[in-house]
Amino acid sequence: MHRPNVLLITVDTLRPDFLSCYGGTHEQTPHIDALATAGVTFTQAVATAPWTRPSMASVLTGHYPLTHGVRSRFDRLADERVTLAEMLHAAGYRTGALVSSFEVDHIFGFDQGFDTYDDRFDAPIAVVSKRPLHIASVFHGDVEQDQGVRRRKLQNTGMRADERTTDAAIGWLRLPMLPVVALLL
Repeated sequence: MHRPNVLLITVDTLRPDFLSCYGGTHEQTPHIDALATAGVTFTQAVATAPWTRPSMASVLTGHYPLTHGVRSRFDRLADERVTLAEMLHAAGYRTGALVSSFEVDHIFGFDQGFDTYDDRFDAPIAVVSKRPLHIASVFHGDVEQDQGVRRRKLQNTGMRADERTTDAAIGWLRLPMLPVVALLL
């Protein structure tokens, strides 16, 4: 049975009046316009929250913020929340996410269900510590260090340039083993 590849590309804070496929006059997005011509274009969409992290948690889980629990700067997507990536992985898809914004960093649980979760940013976050550095995660037991790393990441405007995210995604998509799911978050 042939299963289609799935590619979800999300763009944060892009106004429709800047896309000619929505009637904008800026004509700077020919590739998006070509995708819109070949696919389905939604004329009305509503975000579940006014900022990225809870909105993306909703995209990945299909739940509102009140249900998935990602509502503040320090909230983490709970392990018991089933993500689209987990469902597709269970169905035999190879899953990968190439992330451009720290808002969906793995420390907030957005890596659930992905075989590959590439959230390396152009502006790395420096971790300064007198004690040996462990992987910064509450799953590895160093809660104090984890909170410090999260605090520094929250103060950083950690992002990866669009071109670098695209290059990483193309490289990942060229790997053998289909069908695939890739999310560009």
